[in-house]
Parts: sequence; C-alpha cells; structure tokens
Amino acid sequence: MACCGNTITGAGSVAVDDGKRVNYVQGMLLGVDDFVQEQAYHRARQHELARELLGYGTVRGLRVTVDAGTARVRVTPGMAWTPSGAPVCVGSEQCCDINAWLASHRDAVRAAFGSPAPSPAPLTLHVVLSYRDCAVDAVPIPGEPCRSDDDLSAPSRLADGFRLELRLDAPPQREEMAVRDFADWIARVPVDTGSPPQGEADFLAALRAAAMAWLAPTSPPPPEDFMLGLPPPGLETTDSLLRAALRLWTTELRPLWRARFGCGPGATAPGGADDAVLLATLQLQVAPEDLQVVLASIVLDESRRPVLLSLRMVQELIAQNPAPEPATSVVAETAYGQLATAGTGSAYARADHSHGTPPLPVLAGDATGPVGTTSVVRLRGRTIEATAPSPGDVLALSSTNTWAPKAMPQPAGSVPAGLSFGGAGVVGTNATYARADHVHPLPALPPAPPVPPAATTPPTTLAFGDTAAVGTETAYARADHRHGAASLPALGGDVTGQIGNVRVVRLRGVPLAKNEPVPGQLLMFDGKNWVPGGVEPFSSGIVAVEPAGNALGATVTASGPARAKATRLNAATLEVVVELREIADADGPRKGFTGHLTPEWSDKTPVLAYLRRIEVAAADAVLLSFVIFASGELPNSLHRVHFTLHRFVPVQG
Repeated sequence: MACCGNTITGAGSVAVDDGKRVNYVQGMLLGVDDFVQEQAYHRARQHELARELLGYGTVRGLRVTVDAGTARVRVTPGMAWTPSGAPVCVGSEQCCDINAWLASHRDAVRAAFGSPAPSPAPLTLHVVLSYRDCAVDAVPIPGEPCRSDDDLSAPSRLADGFRLELRLDAPPQREEMAVRDFADWIARVPVDTGSPPQGEADFLAALRAAAMAWLAPTSPPPPEDFMLGLPPPGLETTDSLLRAALRLWTTELRPLWRARFGCGPGATAPGGADDAVLLATLQLQVAPEDLQVVLASIVLDESRRPVLLSLRMVQELIAQNPAPEPATSVVAETAYGQLATAGTGSAYARADHSHGTPPLPVLAGDATGPVGTTSVVRLRGRTIEATAPSPGDVLALSSTNTWAPKAMPQPAGSVPAGLSFGGAGVVGTNATYARADHVHPLPALPPAPPVPPAATTPPTTLAFGDTAAVGTETAYARADHRHGAASLPALGGDVTGQIGNVRVVRLRGVPLAKNEPVPGQLLMFDGKNWVPGGVEPFSSGIVAVEPAGNALGATVTASGPARAKATRLNAATLEVVVELREIADADGPRKGFTGHLTPEWSDKTPVLAYLRRIEVAAADAVLLSFVIFASGELPNSLHRVHFTLHRFVPVQG
C-alpha cells in the first residue's frame, strides 16, 4: 500500500509518479517519459532513505565566518542533506558582501525595519543552503522545420548544484527543533529506582500531556515548543519505559512534526523555499540612511543549525560511553580520615549497597576508654586526682599542678578581737571566712593634742645662701606674716653693674673692644679682643670653563690680575682654582676672607657650584677654590661662574 504524491523531475515538464517504476517487457517501446519515471523512482527511494532514517542537516564543513573588520561572510566547502533527503555539495569556498546584499534587497530590508526606523536599526539575516540542479551539455535534437535557434539543441545532463543565500526569514525546522525538545525532555527524567517500577500507562500519559497542545490542539501551539513544561515530579524511567517513549515518538509524535516531504498526507514537493538547511543566523545593526552595516555589531549564531552525524561517529560515541553495569564489589571503609575520591570504575553502585564502617576508636588524652564508657582523667592536660570528692567539694589546682577535690571554707563562728591604735596587720591562720556583715570592735579615741598659740615676734630676716631649717618654735605663723630680704649683690665677670643696669664687657672671658660699632658691622677677634668692623669687597670676576672630553679650558676676568686652572674630578664634577694677585696686605692682620659664588643658569645645561676654600698663597696673593657639578654627566659646553671676595675691616678706636 502506498500513498505518495507527484514530483516534477526530468529535463522537461513530464508529470511522473515517484511511487512507480517501469515494468520492462519484451517488445516495449521506451520513450523519454519512461526513463524520467525510472530515474524519479530511484531518486525518491534514495531521498526517502536519507530523510526518514538519517535526518537532515550539515554533514561536514560549511563553516560560516565573518571577515574581521568587514561585512563579508564566508562559507567553507562541505556537504549537507536537505529536509527532502537531497544531498547538497559545496565544492569550494563561497563569500558574500552583506552591504551589497542589503543594497540589492533595499525594499524588503526597509520593510523589515518598520516605520519609523531606529538608527541604527536591528536586522536578522539567515545563511541558508538548498539544492538546485543545472541543465548542462547541450546536444542537437531533431525538430520541426522553421524552428528557432533555441530549439536546435537541448541539455543532455542535469548537474547537481546548490543555492547559498541570505534570507530575512529562516526556513522552517519543525522536525529538528522537535527532536531536540523531545530528547531534552526525556533526558530530564531520572532513572527509576523504585520497586516495582512505574507503570507504562502512567509514563505515556505524562508524555502525551506534555505534547497535548499538538495532539489535541485548541489554539495554534508555539512554533518551536513541542514538549511543554518540565517532566512532572516523581516521573522516572526504565529500559522498558524508554522503549515505550520511543514507540510513542515514532507512532504519534514524529508524524505531527516531521518535515513533510515524500510519502504521507500533506506532502510538499521537494526543491521549494522550505527545502533548505539553516547554516547560521547573523544579528546586525544597520544604518537605515545608506543601508551600511555597523561592523562592530555583527553577531554570528550557529546554535540552531541542524547537524547530522555519521553512523560511524554515533557508533564510536556509543562504544566510548556504554551503559554502566551494576558493581559486583564494594570498597570497604575501614579507617577514619580517608580522602574523598571520584573513583575510576565505570560500574554503578546498587541502591542498597553498603561500604561498612570501621570499629569505633578508643579515646585517649584528656578522655580515655571506649566511646561508650569514656572517662575524663585530665582537664587541658592537667591530671585529675583519683581521690573521691565529698559533698560540697570543689576541684582546686594543687601545688603539684594537678586537680584535686578540696572542701570550701566555712563561715566564722566567732567575732575577731577588737582593734587597737598602732596595732600591726596580721594575715591570720583561721581557715574560715568572714561573713559579709561582720564588725570589728573599735578602741576608744585618744585625747586631742593642744592647739599651738600664734607667734608674737617677726621671723628672722633672710640672707642669700642660707640653708633651710625646720625651726623649734611651737607657735604657728600668722597668715599675713612677712620675712625680710637681703639686698641684691653687685654683678661681676663678663657682666658688670647692678641687676637692673647690667653691661656685658666680655664674651666667655674675651674682652669686647670699646670701639663703637655701626649698623651692619660684625665682631671679629683680633687676637686679644672682639673688635667691631665690616666687610668690604676687594676682588670680583667671572670664571669661564669649557670641558671638552678630558681637556679643560679655564679663563678668568677679575678686578685685578688673576689666572685660573680647571681639573676634572669625575664625569659630573670639576674643580676650579683661581689665583688673585696684587692683593695688598694679603697675609696681614686683615686676612679674614669671605667669598660668594653665582653660577649662570641654563635650562639646557644646568650646573651648580660650591666654595671649597679661600687661603693666602703669598704676601700679595689669595687662592679661591670652588667645584662645578651637575646632577648627571657634566655637559660639554661653556659654564660661567661669578665670584666676589670680601675682607674684614675693623673700626678704628
């Protein structure tokens, strides 16, 4: 019995029934329609085998990628089976420019945006593969006279081809999504561990309830939801119940959800828009003004692509993941403190298995003995003596560092002796304790001492250097009494005069000259006295130094005859010695000198300078030594330092 639809195949528009094959008999005249019929029958059986037993989807290759920084989509070579069972082979890499596709489908894209279109506008495109045959290899054919050139030949072959395109709508994948949903629903049902197992009728009733929106629809069911909800609590499965579920899938559910090609009610002719395989979905953001893709927004999703595994892969997966067998042995738990381990066995543990337990340990330390008859013999490591306690005893730490029973002290039964003034404190020897409300009897108070009279004579006048004395008088001093005081002594040493008119005449024993100073002067020691005086500049000038490797050149311009010499100390410093000549009385009494340096500053070649020494070189010559330095290596450029020398000029008395 067969109930199959018609399929249009062949080179011409010949109606064939792919459920029929040619019955060859002796003497039959065969025409084009017979060969087309025979070919249609065998192609239908091949497609039927793939469609009904294997399924449809990507078999290998056909990876979809988007070139980085562009709107170009690429599809690698590969093969797929369409929902009608037709094999489709893509022999070389294919690519597509999304922006060009948007421009060529401008009206449909703008309609998908809606009105008004947001900016940028979201857009979903689908990469879809389908089968197409191509008429090739034209050959001459006979015909009527006066025919056109197009009628002189006809294609002699139909080559397998493909159509790879972008679509705004994805092809329907009802059977693919139904397979996923049914398998996911079954996988959520736990294995039945009860005894006896759950009944088949109850199990199938739960399956039918989940698919009731399709089995007995009252309104259109969701397009991609086939097993509604989760398995009900308490539903469990066994081998036999799983076989019943697969039988229900085959006989009741798959007929509802299959791709309707070939034999069956409501069959669809192959080769239409729905006879295609979804490869990927692209989520885009598009500028509605010029229909250009926002490149950073492209998201590629291949999660809805149907995939068809080879039987060899399915076989290997089953071989690598066999159904577990129940264990025939068990690991005994014979010791405490074992580490947890995931194990390596592939067998499963039976529901009523037992690992056993080790015997209870014997306690040690502060508590000893078996768990059921434990005895505490220590407290934090200190031994409790075995002496039996009496009622009211407490545990006390003894002098031997052990805990021992000890009686609590009792309240005293007698009053302590009365206190006396001047008595000594006593710890006591009684072991009883004093009650909180006890009272010691007190002695009588002694008579009060006589009150001393007030003094009637003034105290002795005080003198500087007198020692303190307690005194011997029994009279008390009146509150308004006053001691006389001695006169202040005259000052001496570095200062003279009275305390109210002090005058400094020495500094640490060195006399101060009587010469009268003026503002701005300072004191200088002349060998005998501190003499006031000022400083006057006696020489000034500019030293110019230009280092060039290890060679140094130094010149000086001064207020008098002078010469300079420079010496490099290291990469960052050099010393300059300036000899100043014709200095009058250079080694005389006025040979106290001071100096002042000012380096010329440059942001490009910053240097600093400090004074090392000033010394007398001869009766009329003075040496000035200073150092020029930088924070890093001293730059090989001209460095200029201004200097000024001063000498002390005493005031003539």
